[in-house]
Amino acid sequence: VKMIIEKTGEFFRSLGLKIRLSENGVGEDTIKIIRERFRERDYHLGENRSVDAEVAERILRYVL
Repeated sequence: VKMIIEKTGEFFRSLGLKIRLSENGVGEDTIKIIRERFRERDYHLGENRSVDAEVAERILRYVL
């Protein structure tokens, strides 16, 4: 799986695209705002509605 992710990233970079949030001007402040909006709205994503504010924050930090 890691190799597939790396190869996918390489492909998008070869097209001149930025793939990290930080490369696109998204930082910790933005992630905090998104987390708070999830909480305020009791928002959940995913097939099983298991992506809550904390999970979304972890995902966003991973791709920072």
